Amino acid sequence: MRWLNYDRTTRDRAEIAALLESRGIPVYVDWGWRIRNPSRGAIFVCLDAQYDDAVALLGDENHDVAEPVDVEAFWKKAPGTLPTILNWALAALAIVIGIWILLAVTGFASR
Repeated sequence: MRWLNYDRTTRDRAEIAALLESRGIPVYVDWGWRIRNPSRGAIFVCLDAQYDDAVALLGDENHDVAEPVDVEAFWKKAPGTLPTILNWALAALAIVIGIWILLAVTGFASR
């Protein structure tokens, strides 16, 4: 995933995302901190190999994307990966915290 663009308005990000995805380039839009600063956010191209096509498409809307993908199919597969990674990370964190608590209770950490 590569950072593509930073825009000041939510509308601009939405329009750019719609353009890129309509041409077969899946993007992730970070809408920023809506409460603190609703104008901050970023756009990321999900597939690194499509980064150059995305940049070219922003410069020329008539650019032909070399290898467009089915964006809908991409997003149907993509959400399953994040929860798996998150679950493993949380399990590892729980183990580390458990070991730390065990060491603290037994007095090992104070020696």
